[in-house]
Amino acid sequence: MPTKQHQPVITISGMISTGKTTLTNMLEDELNLEPIYESVEYNPILAKFYQNPKQYGFSLQMYFLNNRFEAMQHALWHGGKILDRHLGEDIIFGKQNFEAGNIDDNDFQTYTSMVQNMMTSLRGLPQPAPDLTIYLASDLEHVLANIKKRGRDFEQFDDDPQKLAYYESLLKQYEPWYNSYTWTPKIKFDMTKLDLFNPDDYQTILQQIYDKLDIH
Repeated sequence: MPTKQHQPVITISGMISTGKTTLTNMLEDELNLEPIYESVEYNPILAKFYQNPKQYGFSLQMYFLNNRFEAMQHALWHGGKILDRHLGEDIIFGKQNFEAGNIDDNDFQTYTSMVQNMMTSLRGLPQPAPDLTIYLASDLEHVLANIKKRGRDFEQFDDDPQKLAYYESLLKQYEPWYNSYTWTPKIKFDMTKLDLFNPDDYQTILQQIYDKLDIH
């Protein structure tokens, strides 16, 4: 368990529908950390984006960026938090929307400048970075199956080749992002081979997290 002297901050990253919120719930109880969830159900722009990405691409990106920054800032100020989305991932979505033509050149320059300024400002906090970033890797087959199982109407891709292409392109950006990521200690779990609801798999994941956090 975390010590009273230092309550860790953990972030979980990964493609849509890879188990981030589920693992957050599990580690909340296991490590006695307060969860900070990214709002999807109450996001006023997300459903509109899926209907018209070119009109709402920039608005959605700025909405997510602001929320992710506030969550990370709060976590680093107070400690003892676990976030089910990483601020650093935002650039994956921003770049994807830019390359898809959903964000124009000027807006993308504004966006990337804001990302850099936000990351710089976090370095001035008493705790300048999370203690651990957990990356849940997957493949397109598993992601799509989980999206179907989760059943959010605005995420469904049947008869929507544009949305399917969006998921496929987004997924391809995660491995390069993770491989180049150096802001915090990190650990990767292949969710095509692990099941969070399998007790043996969960214990394997948990032990590796303990080792990374030096908790014994």
